Amino acid sequence: MLFDKIKIYSEDILKMWCFISKYTEIVMIEDFLYKRKGQCNMVQSLARGIEILSIIQEKGSTTAVEIATELDVDKSTVSRLISTLMQYDMISIAMIARPYLYKICDETKESVHLAVMGNKKMYIADQVRSQREYNLSAQIGMIEAWHCSSVGKCVLAYKPQSFIENLFSDYDFEKYTTHTIDNFQELEMELKKIKEQGYAIDDEERTLGVRCMAVPIFNYGGNVSYCIGISAPKEQITEKTKKQYISCMKKYARQISNELGYGLYHKV
Repeated sequence: MLFDKIKIYSEDILKMWCFISKYTEIVMIEDFLYKRKGQCNMVQSLARGIEILSIIQEKGSTTAVEIATELDVDKSTVSRLISTLMQYDMISIAMIARPYLYKICDETKESVHLAVMGNKKMYIADQVRSQREYNLSAQIGMIEAWHCSSVGKCVLAYKPQSFIENLFSDYDFEKYTTHTIDNFQELEMELKKIKEQGYAIDDEERTLGVRCMAVPIFNYGGNVSYCIGISAPKEQITEKTKKQYISCMKKYARQISNELGYGLYHKV
C-alpha cells in the first residue's frame, strides 16, 4: 500500500511532535507508561508516529514503502499510523489524493477535482486542469449543492438515512435547470441508484451543456466523506467515454481508499 508523496498538513503540529521527541519528557512518559500493564503498544505507536513525521519532514515527500523500510516495520503498520495522523489533520487528504488526480487527468484528458465534506457542506479541496483548449474545472473552495452536483450526491449515497433526513429537513431544492432534482423523494431514488452502481452523474442538473461524474473514496472505517469528480462539456462525456472515465476514476479511487487504510479492514 503506497502513500505516494505524503506531506505534512500542519507544520506547527509537526514541530511540536519533533520538539517532544528531542527532550527528556518523552523518556519520562515512556518510563511511566511502561510500568503500567498494557501500555507498551501505546508508547511504541507514539514513538513510531513521531518517527514517521520526522521522516516526512526530512524528505519532504515519501512513500509508505520507504517509511516501512526505514523503520523496519510492516507496511500495514505504517498505514494504520498514517490513518491515525490523518484523523488529527496532521496529514492532508489532498496531499495523498493529488498524485492520483494527475493520473486521472492524464488518462482521461479531462479536468479532475477532489471534493470533501466539511460542516455538512461539500466543497472543492483540490483540482487538476486538463490541457484541452476548452476545459471545465472546479474552483478550489467552491461549495457544491447536495441535490444536483455529482460530488454531493456521491457522498450522500453512502451516508446514514438519519444524516440525510436531518440535512434535508429544511433544504431548498433550487431548480437550476429543467433536469434538476427538486424533491426529496426523487433524490432518495437517485441516491439508491448511485450506491448500487458506485458512481454519481450530474447530467446538466446544475448547468446546461455540462456533465459531471463522481466516485467515492472510502476511509479506513468504510465511511465516505471524499470523492473524485470530473466535469466536461456534454459532448465530451458520451456513453462511450463515460464508461472509460468511470473505470479510470474507480481504479484510482480504490488506490486512494487503500492509502487511507480502507484495504486493511475491508475487502477491496
